Amino acid sequence: MLKWLIVLYWFLNLLCCLIIARAFHNISLREKRHELLVQQMSFLQKQLEYTTEMEQEYQSVRKWNHDMENHLFSLNYLIRTQKYLEADVYLETILSELPPEKRTL
Repeated sequence: MLKWLIVLYWFLNLLCCLIIARAFHNISLREKRHELLVQQMSFLQKQLEYTTEMEQEYQSVRKWNHDMENHLFSLNYLIRTQKYLEADVYLETILSELPPEKRTL
């Protein structure tokens, strides 16, 4: 009877060790998953920031294109109506609004 109790005791000890080892393994896996999720969230946040920045750039380019189209229509009108002096003044005004590095033709 005592032998069986000793065997049972060691069996239960071994079982407890296996359960604890499994628990540590599960904790390790959860920590790795958590780290991966944190990395993914960081990547997605950077991607969102980049996308937002690109959207702002796109809107800026659209506005610039719209403005340039209107300037060209205005210059076209002034030239067709032979208002060359006004067209020259208007063009100088447009060019003066450009950054200095883009003013040279």
